[in-house]
Amino acid sequence: GVAYAPGLDCDYSSSQFAADNEIQFWDVATASVRMTIPVPGIINAVLSRDGSRVATSTWSSVSVWDTATGKVKDEIAVPKDVGDGPAWKWMALSDGILYAMVGKEEPPDPMLKGGRMARGWPWRGGALGQGYDSKTYTWGFGNTILAIDLANKKVLWKHQEKEPLDTRGLCM
Repeated sequence: GVAYAPGLDCDYSSSQFAADNEIQFWDVATASVRMTIPVPGIINAVLSRDGSRVATSTWSSVSVWDTATGKVKDEIAVPKDVGDGPAWKWMALSDGILYAMVGKEEPPDPMLKGGRMARGWPWRGGALGQGYDSKTYTWGFGNTILAIDLANKKVLWKHQEKEPLDTRGLCM
C-alpha cells in the first residue's frame, strides 16, 4: 500500500506503482496503521503539502480523499479535449493544484511483491514486467502535462510534446 505520515513538510509527487489496491495512514509515533482505504486499480498516489488530501489515480480517473475521514471529496477525469489519452501517468499535488502527465492506457503488468535479496537495480531484466524496458510499450510515457485547479476542476495550463515523455524522470 501507500503510507502517509502526518507532519512532514514537503510536496509529494508520485511515480507509477502497483500496490495492494489500498492506501494506509500510519501513526508514526506508535508505528500503527490509523486507517486503510481500499482503492481498486490504484496506479498513483500523491499527498498535499498540508496532509489534508491524498489523490489516487486509476487509469480513468483521480479520486481526491480527505485524510481525516477517508472519504472521497472529488473525482476528476482527464478532459476529453486535453491530452493524448485518458490515463493518469504521473501526479503532483501542491496548494490545491493537481499537476499530471496523461497519456494512452497501458496493458497492466502483474503485481509484484518484494523480498528481493540480490544486489543491483531490481527493475532490470523484466523484473517490473514486460513494459519497463520495452522500446514500444507506453508504460509510464505520455505526451501531455497539465495543471488542474481542484476547487473548480478547470485546466489551468497544458503542455504537449511530439515525442513521449518518460515519467521515470519527471519531477516538478
